[in-house]
Amino acid sequence: MSNFIYLFRHAESEDNRQHIFCGWRDPELSEKGRLDAQELAELLKDKDITLSYTPPLTRNQETVREILKYHPESKVVIDERLKERRYGDLQGRRHLDLMKENLILYLSYHRSYDVPPPGGESIRMVEERVKPFYDELIQKVRKQKISVAVCAGNNAMRVIRKYLEGLTVEEMLKIENPYDNYFEYEI
Repeated sequence: MSNFIYLFRHAESEDNRQHIFCGWRDPELSEKGRLDAQELAELLKDKDITLSYTPPLTRNQETVREILKYHPESKVVIDERLKERRYGDLQGRRHLDLMKENLILYLSYHRSYDVPPPGGESIRMVEERVKPFYDELIQKVRKQKISVAVCAGNNAMRVIRKYLEGLTVEEMLKIENPYDNYFEYEI
């Protein structure tokens, strides 16, 4: 029997819809997000999912709840390490407003691997908290011979994909993760 990781991003949140730096804020899914979560659930309904991981944020849990309608036997594990990148002082601000105010500042924070926004995290810092989760996940899937679903924040998902796909930091930073699809990895 093959063991798989089904990796996906939470569906579109209200902050995503409004192009707001969301980070650790806790908005619900948008109307489109609810539909995206249903579409994602349809795509995953025939997969064998023994265990599901999600951060404690509403948008992630709403997405997982939709998927688990087809997998009621799946145990859910809440893991803080899967949270989105903390944007600190930028959380709650619209991307466009910051771009108009100071484009260079926006560009230095938006996808910076090394430069955290004030009070926030760089993507390197996200990687430092997600990598131990990834290592534990791979070990668990191999040892227990199970398939798992992982719903992560966008930047946490970038880090996991970096390791599963053997990407460079530069390649990882260019990733755009969809709201309505998943990535499947055989372990």
